[in-house]
Amino acid sequence: MLDELLAHPGVEERVVVAGPVGFMALHGGIEIGSVEVAEGAATRLGAGFYGVILPDDLWWHLPSTEFTPRHSPKLAAFLDAVSLVFSVHGYGRPEWGETVLLGGGNRRVASALADALQRRGLAVETDLDRIPRELRGVHPANPVNLPEFGGVQVELPPGVRRGGAAEQVIDALVAVAAAEMRSLCARP
Repeated sequence: MLDELLAHPGVEERVVVAGPVGFMALHGGIEIGSVEVAEGAATRLGAGFYGVILPDDLWWHLPSTEFTPRHSPKLAAFLDAVSLVFSVHGYGRPEWGETVLLGGGNRRVASALADALQRRGLAVETDLDRIPRELRGVHPANPVNLPEFGGVQVELPPGVRRGGAAEQVIDALVAVAAAEMRSLCARP
């Protein structure tokens, strides 16, 4: 399915391969602000970035588990280059308000990111049993879990994907990713 989406007119696939930590935005164009947050953090840190951006007239939400490296040489190159990834998404559920949900397989880094976000005044949930199943990002085929050390799925509500709150998220992502990058680069 990913190959069909990427072949659709107007769909843009962006990749920057740089360093052991990377950021992804798989649903650009439909999860407004996710690309800006992920690419902003990657640019500020000089880290890798992979994004798929849909044109304004296309609403095709492909599940993250369908983003397979075998259907995208760019995604494969990105995932081969990174050891840890932060996958930025958007969600909207009134019952969760403006809470950032942190899923993905790397629970240690999710916890560090939660601390960084909370210090910046943002509400955060990391308990996988509380996060809605489809927003947890723990499926082994999800690209957030494919690098050596997996990653964190960052689900942002609408009010946190823009303006000052988005800047706070970028700051937190950069702080945590920089610490992880130093740790990964220090490994023998």
